[in-house]
Formats: sequence, C-alpha cells, structure tokens
Amino acid sequence: MVATVAKVGYDLVSPDGGLPACIAEEITLNGIFEYARQIMDAAQLGQPWMDLSEMLLEDVDFEMLFADDMDGIEHDPAMQRGLGVWVPDVRDWFAPFNAGRVVQPFSEVAASSPRAHDLSPLVGDDIERVHDPVVVDGPEPVGGLDAISGIVALAREHARGIGEPDDWIADPADPEGSMAACEQAAKVSSSGWLTWEPHEGADMTRTDAVVMFRPHRHFPAGKDQPWAEVATTGVVMFVPLAAVVSYRPDPAVRRSWEQAFSGLGRA
Repeated sequence: MVATVAKVGYDLVSPDGGLPACIAEEITLNGIFEYARQIMDAAQLGQPWMDLSEMLLEDVDFEMLFADDMDGIEHDPAMQRGLGVWVPDVRDWFAPFNAGRVVQPFSEVAASSPRAHDLSPLVGDDIERVHDPVVVDGPEPVGGLDAISGIVALAREHARGIGEPDDWIADPADPEGSMAACEQAAKVSSSGWLTWEPHEGADMTRTDAVVMFRPHRHFPAGKDQPWAEVATTGVVMFVPLAAVVSYRPDPAVRRSWEQAFSGLGRA
C-alpha cells in the first residue's frame, strides 16, 4: 500500500499521470480528495468546491467495501455482477483494471477473484446474435444440462425430494424434456426464485429472488449450451443452466420489486 501511495502521489504531480490503475489507487486518491476538501472547508474561502472524484475516478464502487449494509460483498462475485460493480477482496485491490493500466510493480498482483457463473460480456457479432431468437431458441438439440459442479448435482437430487409442484428442477437425463419444462415455468412467471451456484468454486448453492428469468436453448458464443437471461436488479446476467439447481415461478417477486422501485421514484 505504501508503494501504491507513492505512485498516486507521482501521478498527481506528473503531467503524464493517468487515471487510477487499481482499486487500491482509487481508495488512496479518494482519501486525498477528502483530506483536501477538509482543508478547503477549514480555510473558509467562501465558495463550493468541485467534487474531484467526479473528475479523476471512473466510479466509486469501492465505497461499498466500507458500507455496513454491504458487508461481505467482496466475497460474492455474483452479487457484484448483479449490481454491476467490482469490489473484490483486499488482495485484488492491487490487480490492474485492464491491460492499459500500469500498477506500481512492487504491489501488482494478478486478479484472483472467482468469476460469477455468467457467460457475458459478449463482443462483436455475438452481441446481436444473443438477442436473435432464431439463434438462441432454435430447434437444434440442446447441449445438455449436466451440473457444472458436484455441489449443483447434489443440490438437484435434494431438490427432487423436497420440491414444490411448480418448481423446475434441471434434469440432465432428459435435456429436451427438461428444457421444455423450464420454458413452461418461465411462462408461468418470468420472476421467481432461482437456486444456483453463484460463482466458481463456491462450494454452496443459494436461492435468489430474480425479477427476470428467460431461458434459451443455445448460447451464440463459446460452448453451445442452454442458458437464461437473469436479473436480480437492473443488471442482466447470462447464467448457464448447468449452474442452476431449480427455478420456482413467483409473480409476487416482480410486484415487490416494482413497488420498491416506484417508492424510490417518488422519494
């Protein structure tokens, strides 16, 4: 962190200094901004001061790391993806945002956070293809529904013993029949409760309220596999059905979300 502070200081005084290259640099720079604001306020110079973070920080996602109601989000890549943020554990604070950003060599690490089970983002023609029903909902046989991990396989077996009649539970023994049942469940309600393994190596499954669940037969990039458009908030994820244990349709989920959203709008 000391090496990172030195680099941020150099970037601030250098005409060639760039934007922060990693989360540790964003945190450092934001701390400098806050200290500068306190000094300017104490000087009572009689004018409002520009929020420097709007000029030199691309976002302030890192503030979630210090919010009590977001405790643990750094260990939850799926929640981060659902919120459209990246706030990893402390080790990855020093991983560069992309290949164009240069981190202080004494502190640089390679990103180690596990990936959410999300097939996006897409590039090029695949962006258009993923919204083409002829491509993603074509009649060709689906690529199978084998569980992405042993945890998912065990959870499916357990769900079959305790599931409700309306639940869709992935069945790799009958991919076509299971896919048709999944599509039917989404027609009952495109909002509901999704039980899935949220990220690589999670070693657990969980059930999330989703405001959108739209299954498709084929994915237009990489491995051809069944998948679903899933939204827990306003961000859409492309979740492979291999990571899904079950889906329970429930229109009340979307009604609750719309009521909460309309309340925020009025506020």
